[in-house]
Formats: sequence, C-alpha cells, structure tokens
Amino acid sequence: MSASIRADLALIGFGNVAQRFVGLLDEYRDRLPVEHGLECRIVGAATRRKGVLYDERGLDAARLSGTWATSSSTPGAHVIRKLHGSDADLRVVIETTTLDIAAGQPAIDHVRAGFAAGCHVITANKGPVAFAYAALRDEARAAGVQFLFEGAVMDGVPIFNLVRETLPGATVSELRGVVNSTTNHVLTALENGEAFDAAVARWMGCRRQDGSSGQRAARRQPHAAQRRAHRDHAVRWRTGAAGPSSRTTAETRRVGGSDDVGCAGGRRGSRTPRH
Repeated sequence: MSASIRADLALIGFGNVAQRFVGLLDEYRDRLPVEHGLECRIVGAATRRKGVLYDERGLDAARLSGTWATSSSTPGAHVIRKLHGSDADLRVVIETTTLDIAAGQPAIDHVRAGFAAGCHVITANKGPVAFAYAALRDEARAAGVQFLFEGAVMDGVPIFNLVRETLPGATVSELRGVVNSTTNHVLTALENGEAFDAAVARWMGCRRQDGSSGQRAARRQPHAAQRRAHRDHAVRWRTGAAGPSSRTTAETRRVGGSDDVGCAGGRRGSRTPRH
C-alpha cells in the first residue's frame, strides 16, 4: 500500500514526550505508508521558551533540535493558525505542554484553537480533560474533528479507547486501579511506615521540611478532576484531610492486591460505586 493520506502535524510543546514522538515518527516513517497508507509530516512546533518553528515542507529532528527563528507572545496559537492553511488531508495538533494544576491553561486554549482551525487534537496533558472534558468533547463533535487524550493517563495504556472502540454496547459502572506511579509510590511508602507528607515530598522532589507544598500539589489534581468530572459520573477518593492513613492503605491493598488503589468511579443511576 502506498501513501494515500497526508497528515500535517503541529507540536505544541517540545519536551521529552514530543521529542520521543519525533523519534518514533522517524522510526516508523517507512512503515506508515506501506501499512497504513499514511504520510506524516511535522510542519510546525511551538514552545514558550524556544518560540515558533514552521515549514510547510516539513521539519526533521535536526531542525527541531536546533535554533528556532521566530518568537511570539502566543506561540501555540501562532502555529495553529498557520496549520489551518495547510492543504493536507489531515491537520493534527499534538498538545504536550506542561500541566497547569490550577486551571489547565494554556492547554485548553490550544485545544480550542485547534478545533476552531479544523484540526484534530491529541493531547498528553491532563489539564484539558480534568477541567473541561465535557465542553471540549462537545466542541470537537460540533467541529467534526477528534479530541484524543489516551496519553494523558497511565503513559498511553489503552483505557479510554478500550471502552470507546471495543465495548460500545457496555455501560461502565466502575473503574478501580492504580492509575499513576505517584499513588503506587505513596502507598508503598505508607506500608513501610513512612509518613504521608514525607512520602509525597520525596516523590515530588520537594525540599521543604514539612512537605506541604508537595502534598498540596499531589492532592489538587484529583480534587480538581473530581469537581469537574462529567455530571453522569461520581468519583470518590479515599483520602482524609490529613491524607490516607496506614489503615486505609491496608484496606486498599486487601481490596484488590497491590494493583488496587482507593478510588472508584461509577455511573449514577446504575449502582453506587464502592470505596
């Protein structure tokens, strides 16, 4: 099969995730046309630090790792506007900027700009999903594009598309399990007798003796996601005001072994989620 579809890609954010993506694209460049009829070209990239790089003929890893000539006060929006003018069959925004745990910005704005430009959007950023999932889902549908975020949780392990693609006739009533390495670390540390604040601070790389900044950072994400979860779902977290106790940790382990964490989600109207 020869390439029949051309996809022009814009990278918003160019940290470790985006750089590895560029490497993978190079590794699979010869296979994609043969196996999928697809030619992928990175035509633009934007970061707050490096500015903007755009070339409609395509950018390789060497150019992306070099100096970027153009600066902009809104680099993401700048590149997305230019991608809008591409004549490719598919225009795709790859959003991998740093997570903002307070409001999910500017990632949410990048996603919306992509929709407005007629681009599909793929993000590995938790912010847009945690703070604005329902609205962004509806906006993507109205624009006739896809909003994909599999890489935002569990390093790309297929969770969301497992339900969407393979269980269309099923109603998910509950999801249980450890979904991040931080939780795994903290639970293990608590089992070993370490204090909650110290365990979180050590994992987050905090240097404050009381570990409070790390604790706030660790909690704010799930709490923000809980407050902004889709109205048809409920999420409960087994942490008290002072963090999970050793008793809670032991109960968590007994529920489902070392791969089970004290959080559960269920659809209201079906059955009450366990905890």
